[in-house]
This record gives sequence, structure tokens and C-alpha cells, in this order.
Amino acid sequence: MSTLLRGLVRNLAAALRMLALRRVDVRDFLCTPEQFVLLTLLSLVGDIGFDMVEHGSAGHLDWQALPFYLVSPAIDLLIGLLLARLFKRRRLLLWWPVASYAVFFWLTLLLLPIEWWQARHGLMADTLARPGMASLAATGWAMLVLLLGLQRALAISLRRTLLVLVAMLPLQVLAASAMWERSLWHSTAEATSAAAPVGDAANEPSNAPLLLGEDFLYDEGPLLDRQLAALKPQRPGVADTYLLAVAGDAEQRVFKHEAVEVQKLFDERFGTAGRSLLLINSDDTAGRQPLATRTSIERALLRLGRIMDPGEDTLVLYLTSHGSSEHEFVLSYDPLDLPPVTPAWLKSALDRAGIRWRIVAVSACYSGGFIAPLANDDSLLVTAADSTHPSFGCEDREDFTYFGEAMFNQALRHTDDWLAAFEQARSAIRQRELKEGYEPSNPQLFVGQAMRARLAHPAVVQLTAAGR
Repeated sequence: MSTLLRGLVRNLAAALRMLALRRVDVRDFLCTPEQFVLLTLLSLVGDIGFDMVEHGSAGHLDWQALPFYLVSPAIDLLIGLLLARLFKRRRLLLWWPVASYAVFFWLTLLLLPIEWWQARHGLMADTLARPGMASLAATGWAMLVLLLGLQRALAISLRRTLLVLVAMLPLQVLAASAMWERSLWHSTAEATSAAAPVGDAANEPSNAPLLLGEDFLYDEGPLLDRQLAALKPQRPGVADTYLLAVAGDAEQRVFKHEAVEVQKLFDERFGTAGRSLLLINSDDTAGRQPLATRTSIERALLRLGRIMDPGEDTLVLYLTSHGSSEHEFVLSYDPLDLPPVTPAWLKSALDRAGIRWRIVAVSACYSGGFIAPLANDDSLLVTAADSTHPSFGCEDREDFTYFGEAMFNQALRHTDDWLAAFEQARSAIRQRELKEGYEPSNPQLFVGQAMRARLAHPAVVQLTAAGR
């Protein structure tokens, strides 16, 4: 056992020097079948760690996915065989897989905390720093380092090294795609079993709805109850701000990402930490964040109404999803059949909750239709479009809708003045729409007289540090 561990330390040390662009000889690695098996097992542990970070630690291993992950070491052995035949050096047969797994061991240690941080902050697969991009960059760096090590060790030309790279690429893509097919770890919020496709089921699209186990249905209510119970109560004599952010449609991740970022913005800048709640329809968060439904929205509003002081505190309600020309805010999570949020229903829910001071922002097409039904002296209403035009940016490739980017990710990061932020956002959106050839969405703003006076009064919190 001690010999095995010493060999592992030797291989990892050589890989670390290689990553630091130090000259490393092929003989610096201990290339034995035992080391190859040990490093393969370490790689599997790292893959399981990534899946647990992404999907949650409560779950189980999917042993049926193991063959997909064993494709990678088999391909690495094939690459090693080709290198050994090409350069007539038998040592290369195991050098490539041993060196590869040793290099990726260090990169896994680097990527795991990055993925954990992004999962904790709801950024999975949503930004340029997302794990997929980080993993892609790490893989590119590893390939560069390994090929540079091969070139130095064998004293071959750059041209031959590039030819080796071109020959390897299809095999590396095959190995990666095999692992992407299945996850080794499934959380308790996911299906506990999966059946092989039969008949027409084999032709179903790859983006079919996530199949959730029965426990998910029974856990949804208690999950919402726990998060509602965790909301901090209002502080007498302090004008607290509360946030409810709703991502309505599960088909595009932009809505989930936007709601998460709005919560982060308000928690960090406007004092809502401990007083903010997310309702999200997304496969990424199912089982960890309550779904956005009429029931969950109404229960959240009723809870907020009970813990807020109606004379002191302000609710910021942020809604982001698709919208219809009938002024319906879409709530969608297949295969559930969820009724939309309409202006009349939302007004009734807010009134029943007894929440007086309201700031309602609706990021959806035709969202201007929410203004007239919700308008009163105690409200500020802002929408991504007027009642007859669509808004833009509702695509997976976007991190924010046009409205969310301009109003929340830009304007409100630099000002506490909602009126100034809206004017800045409206101008930015108009310029972007003109540049991209879209018909103007015409974002709308309404401010009731009492709310205008409240925001202008120096003793009243304008979502500034005084409310934290």
C-alpha cells in the first residue's frame, strides 16, 4: 500500500510541475496499471463530487451510469496505444492516461470550490463563469500542458504535436459526450429510477421535462413553509424592505437567473437579507426552491402581510416570465398545468395580504396591462413593456431580459432612486432595441402620490442603507 501511495504522490507531483509549465520527462511519471486504476478511481470520486455539488448531497449513486464514465479511461488507453505505436515507445501506452488523470486531479480540486460557490449562489450554468465554461477552459489548459509535455519529452516538432492534437480531438469529444449522457449522482428531488426508452419514447426530445419522484410532491408544501417561517420579522420603528421574486417559466433559464440575481442585488444593496424569498419554476432548483404557482405566491404574500408593518414596511414584488397579449403572466412547469397570474388576481392577492406599500416590477411581454388594475396611491409599478408590445431577451442564451439587465443589473446597482433608475433603464432599452431592429417595447412607470411622497421624504427609507 505504501508503494502505491508513493507512486501516486510521484505522479501528482509530476503533474503539478507540468501544470506550472516546468519541464517534465516521461520517466518522471510512474506508469503502471495500478497507478492507472487508482487515478481512474480518484477521477470517478471527483465526478461524483461535482454531481453532488450541482444536484445536492442528499441522493444516491446511479450505478447504471458507470459504463458511460468508463468510456473515458478506455479512450485514454487507446490514445496511449496510438502514441506508443506512432513514436515507438512502449512507455507512452500508460503515460498518457496516467499523466492525464494526474493533471485533471489538480484541476478538479480547483473547479470543485468554484462549482460549490456558484451552486450556493444559484449561478449554475448561467454565466460566463459557469462550471461548463470553467470545465471547458480547464480541459483546454490540460490538453495544452499534456501536449507541451509530450513535445518536450520526445523532442518532436510543433507540426507533429499539432497533428497529434487533431487526431486526439474526436476521441476526447467522444469521451466527454459519453459522460454528459448520464449523471453518476441523483438527488432525492430527481427521479429515483429511469426506464429505457421504448417505441416512440426513444424519439422524445432531450429537453423533456424532469421526472420528479412522489416525494417531491409531498415535500413542496413543507419546503415553502420552512422558507416562509425563516423570514425575519419587521423591526419596530424601522422601515424594512421585503422582496418576493418570482421566476415563472421553466423553459428558459434566463428567468431563474434573473430572479436569483435580483435577490442578490436587494440582499446586498437594499437590506433585504433574511427578508427575501424566491419562487422559481426550474429543473435546476426543483426540490430546493419552492415552485412559482398561484398558491405559493398567495401564501407568500399572506405570510409577508402578517410579519410586515403596514405603516412602515415596503414590499418589492418582482415577476419575470413570458407574458401574453391578454396580460397574463405565465406560470409554467411541465408536466404541471399552472394557471397564469392575471392583474385582477394579483391585485386581489395583495389586497387580501393587507400589504399597503408596494413596489411591483413585471418583466414580461405586454406587462403594461398590469398597471391600471394595480395602480393606487401607495404603489410604484414598473413594467418591461406597455400593454400592446412585447419585451425582449427571453432566451436561454441571455443572462437577463433586456428589462432586467437595464433596470436591475445596471441602473439599481448605482442608484437608490427608482424614478431615476427607470429613466436610465428606459433609455438603455430603447437604444438596444433600435440597434437590434426591434419595435420599441415602451417600458412603463406609475407612481402613486403617497408613494411618491414616501420616496421623496428624507426620513423614509428609499431602499437605502437605512433600511438594512
